[in-house]
Amino acid sequence: MLSTNKETNTALTCCLLVFTLFLSPSIVMGDTPPVAAIIEDWRLESMPADAKEHLNISAITVNEEGSLLVVGADEESHIQILKKSGEAKFTLVDDGNFPLASGETELDIEGIARNKEYTWVIGSHSMSRRSMLSLEKLKEKENNGDKLSENYNHERITTVVVEPTREWLYRLEIENSGSVRQDSIMRGSLRDIFANHPVLGRFQNIPGKENGIDIEGLAVIPAGEPNKTRLLVGLRGPLLRGSLAVVLEVSAKQEKAEEGRLILKIKLEETYYLSLGGRGIRGMSEMQNKKDGYLVLAGPVGDEPTPYMLYHWNGEDSVPEINTPDAIHDVTELCRIPPPEAESMAKAEGVHFLLEDGGIVKFVIVYDSAINGAPTLFSCQFVRS
Repeated sequence: MLSTNKETNTALTCCLLVFTLFLSPSIVMGDTPPVAAIIEDWRLESMPADAKEHLNISAITVNEEGSLLVVGADEESHIQILKKSGEAKFTLVDDGNFPLASGETELDIEGIARNKEYTWVIGSHSMSRRSMLSLEKLKEKENNGDKLSENYNHERITTVVVEPTREWLYRLEIENSGSVRQDSIMRGSLRDIFANHPVLGRFQNIPGKENGIDIEGLAVIPAGEPNKTRLLVGLRGPLLRGSLAVVLEVSAKQEKAEEGRLILKIKLEETYYLSLGGRGIRGMSEMQNKKDGYLVLAGPVGDEPTPYMLYHWNGEDSVPEINTPDAIHDVTELCRIPPPEAESMAKAEGVHFLLEDGGIVKFVIVYDSAINGAPTLFSCQFVRS
């Protein structure tokens, strides 16, 4: 029974308030950030009509001149290369529906980034759990002559599927014309990095949508070393203690394998932990220079109705210590990202920084489950971390 004592009730109220604040970082940080302002919608023309998943765009990058755009879908093996062909309009170049790997049907492309030399494309490196079938599907299988066990659905949901084609980071050179240099394509995997990581190793055999390994962000660290590129890999999951997202800094260097062919050697350089209000990373983009930091698109780890937010991150770890008490301010909320007006169920999946000037930042967002990704140019007030 609850006490009717006034002092006891006051104490309970205070405790509940503290508990609520602890669970709600957005409350601690102040009012909910404003919604990003729409500047214009971009049109992607001549996209491949025969690609069944071409609507689920999950990543985007644009060259420095703004004349070339590259997007990728999360259940495809191709990237799409488009050139600017008018105001807010991009058209697929000849052979622009480019396959990264022949014979591999799904790379689960989740991040694309670009530096002066190369375009980088990364898969989710995630595992998946089979879903149960509806009664209608089960009956349809039986009618087609399939012999199903009595526990068919139970067998499905206890099966975790390893997806080797998702476990690659690709590097390729795309010329300003939109053509790809075939001899520039090579790849490497982060799987060994995850297996040997002191924290993430425990999550590598958990399905991505169940708080397992799930890459969704990729950014280039500007001004890297010669012949070695440093990249930031943002994870949608796992989310640690329900609040900390993970970013890996890796270096990628071209090396010769034992059989003489060229491969990407990927090495872990640093691990960062970001406090994003209980959100996982859904996209990343470097700004103009390393000192300018990065834009981070964040959203729910699963399908919970958590608003999508854009953050500025200065590139430092955001977990405070005795000697770094202000580390929590290394990440700053900028604005909330709305879905397209015509497709309210679409999910923000990729971000690319375009310009920061006079306290305003401009960026483009692409969406999963929207026609051609519904690329949208936004702006919002910029506050540096």
